[in-house]
This record gives sequence, C-alpha cells and structure tokens, in this order.
Amino acid sequence: MPTINFPSSVPLTSTRPYADVILSPGHKSACVDVCLVDTGADFLMLPVAAGQRVGLLPSGTLPTSSSGWQRLGITTRSVLGVGGSLVCPFVTGVTVEIEGHRVPGVDVLFDLNNRSELAGRQLIQLAFRFGLTRTEWLHT
Repeated sequence: MPTINFPSSVPLTSTRPYADVILSPGHKSACVDVCLVDTGADFLMLPVAAGQRVGLLPSGTLPTSSSGWQRLGITTRSVLGVGGSLVCPFVTGVTVEIEGHRVPGVDVLFDLNNRSELAGRQLIQLAFRFGLTRTEWLHT
C-alpha cells in the first residue's frame, strides 16, 4: 500500500484532526485559524470576526436577518447543525490557504456566534486529491 507524506504533517496529539487555515492569505490582517477537518460539513465555516478581519464582512454592528445581510449585498445560507438552524453570511470565490496549499474559489460561511471553525468537504476536495466515492477508494 502506498504511503502519502504531507510536507507540513504533524503527529496527531488529540482524537480530532485539525488544519491550519488562512483566509485571504494576501491580506495584511490575515492570520491562522485552526479548523476541525469535517468532511460532513459542506463548506469552510469561520467566525464572523475572521471575515471582518480581512474585509470580507463589514465591521461594527451586524445584521441578524437574511434581509439585513442582503441590504449589504451579502448572501446568506441557512445552516442546520447539531445546535439547530442558523442563518450565516455566505461569501463565494475566496482564496484560502490550508496547510500551506493556496486554494482559490472557496465558498465560506461565517458563524455569527464566533464559535465554529470547520474545514468542510468543498475546501478539502479543492485542496487535496482524495476520493469520496466507492470507486475512488479502490486500489488497482
């Protein structure tokens, strides 16, 4: 069986896999967010403060409804998670860096509660080649 070596791999020190993610890596205020790798999540989800830090979201008082975000020209998505449903600002086509790999065209959800840091399936599939279908996992 082949072994895959990642340039910035580190041994797991917990039972959860984490990845270093930088939102808008060229921005002067960009910094590392440590995200739980969650292939059950559809998108990258970061705290709203991360989007504000790099200018993807406005600073100051934020809307609490979809219509409020739409007035600002920002799309929202309703997200269903373990804690229930919430409306999140949704920004498309963002450049992200994950574990040293620059990835353009990532869609990002922002958690208004500033709690979630998840590297979801879309980001993982754009950044790394791995299979999620039965045939992609088979070795020949």
